[in-house]
Amino acid sequence: WVGNRDGLARVVNGVLRQVGVDTGFTGKRVRAIHQDASGTLWFGTYDTGLFMYRDGRFTRFTVREGLPTNGAFRIIEDDRARFWISSNIGIYRVDRAGLEAVASGRQRTVMSVLYGREDGMANAEANGLGQPSGIRARDGRLWFPTQRGVAVINPAALTHN
Repeated sequence: WVGNRDGLARVVNGVLRQVGVDTGFTGKRVRAIHQDASGTLWFGTYDTGLFMYRDGRFTRFTVREGLPTNGAFRIIEDDRARFWISSNIGIYRVDRAGLEAVASGRQRTVMSVLYGREDGMANAEANGLGQPSGIRARDGRLWFPTQRGVAVINPAALTHN
């Protein structure tokens, strides 16, 4: 799988082929690719949403499904199966199980939490032009570059309410 300005490409039988809209993938400017423990692939785009690829099918998530933005520049998963996703407006958290429930039709929207300047970030813009635009350290903390330094998140220290 290769993310590019035009969307997404895949190597099939040794040949790189662009993934067409006929597959359900309508994204452009792919910025992030993440594979979770179950083998499901997740693709983040500059401004056309977050995509899940499972069982040969793409599902798209946007602000209509509860995300705070259609940008998804880096996807990092924590120990609680929550995605931390960087964007131009901050870093947001969304439960993988919630996204899967939307994809299966069990619920219409997902709950996401956006973190920004009011949460201690010097600058909320974490556009992630270079790759990787964030890492998960051995201690579980997440490091994301921003326009004014690095944002560090310790998911284990955050309470859920």
